Amino acid sequence: MKTAKLIIGIVSIVFFNIIVFQSCAVGVMNFFESNSEDISGTAGILLAFAMLIAGIVGIATRKSKGGGITSGVFYLVGAIIGFENPGAFSDLAIWSVLSLIFGIFFIIGSAIMKKAPISQPYQPYQPYYPDQQQYPNQYQPPQQYSQIPPQQPPQQYPQQLPQQYPQQLPQQYTDQQHENT
Repeated sequence: MKTAKLIIGIVSIVFFNIIVFQSCAVGVMNFFESNSEDISGTAGILLAFAMLIAGIVGIATRKSKGGGITSGVFYLVGAIIGFENPGAFSDLAIWSVLSLIFGIFFIIGSAIMKKAPISQPYQPYQPYYPDQQQYPNQYQPPQQYSQIPPQQPPQQYPQQLPQQYPQQLPQQYTDQQHENT
């Protein structure tokens, strides 16, 4: 049903371009014929915009009931406008029937649509350890890790310098020799 609503919405947007072009042509024809009583070109433009709005709303809200009903109402309003003002624009009846079919499809499709299940709130991942039977929601390290004795922290400053480092620097690195150069 969601895919069908998406396809109908896209088709409606494409039909908008065709209907507007035809309606403008009929309006220009009525102007040159001095037929001011025929408003079928204007009715065609209104039908085209109703289909455009219904198509966009149908695509954007294809997963909800309210959006589908809103699209269906726009399709039906466009169909009513088209049926009331056929005049010289004979294709307006065809577009009105198509808009009526789309409107009925959207309204019936939204009426029989199942309500989406309420999603559960986010639960962070909790690793499972076999020894977690008492407190299943709290982390407890496995027994093998909890039996390791703590290690002594290393001393920051050693008490004695290791034997490999001499206590005094060789003669060549003394300050006196450095000042003489």
